[in-house]
Amino acid sequence: MEKNKQTAANEVVVLKFPNIEKEFSFFYPHRMGINRVEQAMRTFYEQEAPLYFALYGYAPMDVSVLLDGREVSSYKACYQETLWHVYFCEGGDPWHGRFSHFDLSLIEFRHHEDNRVTTKAA
Repeated sequence: MEKNKQTAANEVVVLKFPNIEKEFSFFYPHRMGINRVEQAMRTFYEQEAPLYFALYGYAPMDVSVLLDGREVSSYKACYQETLWHVYFCEGGDPWHGRFSHFDLSLIEFRHHEDNRVTTKAA
């Protein structure tokens, strides 16, 4: 009698910055109830952002989440240094620690910036 082996799913969060042609992948074992995008963004902010964005406060950022190699989520957001600094360094006080509010603000900021660039180019 063979027992079913269950292995933990692998979750990968990819933050891609098209303007600087850089992509950062963060690997985690999948667990329900844990926001891996928040963990990836926090790790990026602490380890990579000072090197790439110290003098560059805004950049388009495409976010993808893969579960066992299959994309389960993707959206267009941005790296906006002021928002990131406030959220991660201040403990999320402006959003009362709710990552979804912070994430939506990055998406909204990207949307407005994309519209501004499109209108300016027309």
